[in-house]
Amino acid sequence: MRAFALLLAALLARAPEAREVPTMPLKLLPYPQRVTPHPGALPLGPARYAAHGTPSATIRLARESLAHHLPRTGPPIPTRLASVEEGYAADGLSAEQRAWLADPHTSGEACVLDITPDGITVVGKGRWGMLYGVQTVNQLATEAARAGRKTLPCLTIRDWPDLRWRCLSPTLTWYSGWNRLEGYDLCNWGLDEWKWLVDWSLLHKCNAWAVCMYGYWPFTLPGYDESTLQVDSFFFDPATGQKTPWRFVHPNIRHEFWPEVVRYAAARGIKVYAYIGKNSFNGGYILHHPEANAGGAAEALPFAPGVRDYWDACLGRILELGFDGFVFEDPEAYHVPNQNEGCYQTFWEPWAQTYGFHSRQETDANKPPLGVHVEYYGWLFHEFDGMIQRHAERLGRSRPDIYLISHFLLSRILGESKSPEEARRWLDLLDQKHGRKVPYVIAEAREAEYAGLLGGGRVASLGGRGGSCTCAMRRIASVNNNWSPGPMGTSIDWERDCQRRIHQAGGYGAMGYIFEWRLSEIYGYLAAQYLWRNAGVPGIDNADQTGFLDYACRVQYGDKVGGTVARALDGGSNVNEAMVLDGVYGSQYPETGAPLHRAGALPLG
Repeated sequence: MRAFALLLAALLARAPEAREVPTMPLKLLPYPQRVTPHPGALPLGPARYAAHGTPSATIRLARESLAHHLPRTGPPIPTRLASVEEGYAADGLSAEQRAWLADPHTSGEACVLDITPDGITVVGKGRWGMLYGVQTVNQLATEAARAGRKTLPCLTIRDWPDLRWRCLSPTLTWYSGWNRLEGYDLCNWGLDEWKWLVDWSLLHKCNAWAVCMYGYWPFTLPGYDESTLQVDSFFFDPATGQKTPWRFVHPNIRHEFWPEVVRYAAARGIKVYAYIGKNSFNGGYILHHPEANAGGAAEALPFAPGVRDYWDACLGRILELGFDGFVFEDPEAYHVPNQNEGCYQTFWEPWAQTYGFHSRQETDANKPPLGVHVEYYGWLFHEFDGMIQRHAERLGRSRPDIYLISHFLLSRILGESKSPEEARRWLDLLDQKHGRKVPYVIAEAREAEYAGLLGGGRVASLGGRGGSCTCAMRRIASVNNNWSPGPMGTSIDWERDCQRRIHQAGGYGAMGYIFEWRLSEIYGYLAAQYLWRNAGVPGIDNADQTGFLDYACRVQYGDKVGGTVARALDGGSNVNEAMVLDGVYGSQYPETGAPLHRAGALPLG
């Protein structure tokens, strides 16, 4: 009788919880595509798996991930993880769910997640879809722990990404040796911090990195030590108020850890690309070899002695570090080298009759005709691509991925063509010069036109660039990253609009710039949400400046702290010490382009 009374008391105590229906929206980032809440709740505890043979590497990783987020005590949760790709038993899913996963139009990153009072089932179409479904469980468990709940809500989630390339852009070096030496934040991270960012990227379903490396290289480069980030700098001692000379060495040069980061990311479905210039700001070579400086956007002079060997060494070393490929950026200048006969014969002479010049002396490197510009960029890509393929073969690797950013040339083609047909002819010629059809990452404008000309499968977007513009304009991140709209601004609505336009145009993806992470995290949150579920988060304003900022900060830090962080980011100062410096490139107030002096300060309000 006593045992019955205890059982009855336990059932009555659980009754209100069992009738619970989760309040929507849940605190999830990215918010899933389709959430169906059900009555009831699942008591939290460690996962318990039924034995079904040896789990795959991805299943083992998913289990480790759950073990990290679920409590270690409590009633064991019957948990089933599987994917169509790796084979799964059909029980546990409805016929309709099985048909949806089997549909060829369903994304390979899609999944079905069921949480019932009896346990958790996650089935992905592909193994990464399964792993992403597990991340949703992890986020639900994190939120439950913050709220002091010991249950998960019962629900069914059907999820998939709107864009297949959801690429974050962190940085290892950014213009080091050019506008700065040491760099900030991520540029000084070590192995554990980078692994943390991999885990964050997986938790938020971002599947690629374009790792910026402009300026001195953050790795050893035999034979070219002067081009690596080992530089004389200063340490300011606040005790004495004096600068002390010291030698700064990039952490990856002190102890090479980057190959381990790439392997760690690969195991979690994240491709890691080297985001570098295609002959632009590559290392510090031309700083030490001025005879090889072609001008333009810090371009090395093609056909100058030693330049090709240097290019070859850089590209080979990047592949040796394990990078999956490249996000190349064309030189950002209307400039085509003409300083030697090799340049003239290769880039200019094929167009001499078309444009009416007859010798190198008659050409202006800063005013190249469009055809000459196409010739130069096409030749550069073909040369770099050839070196990459040879190094890949040497290393026994498959053909590395290459994405191409080409602001200036593509804008010229659209701007100077008198019709879509003429623009298409130029783009076809560029494909011919490249030797293959390369996917582009375009500037944030005219997305629909590019998709119409190239096809959506070849068009991604830079995505807004707020996290890089913050650094570009100020060099040191300010507190407020939500104040200046436009293509070189940092406002949330601008960034989100860029990501929405590429989705509407049918493009394949976009980048989210998180160059220095601290104080630019919001651009990671934006990319995570709007590249996965472009419609945004239900129940908030997905068009204004603050709705998503507040939501994302609450997801990351909890309600109490997150709300405070969001208010600080939205209402803090947009001025820092770098803006008052005279004679330093990059030290200016963005809206005026000049140092911010007290006499010219903008009024508050």
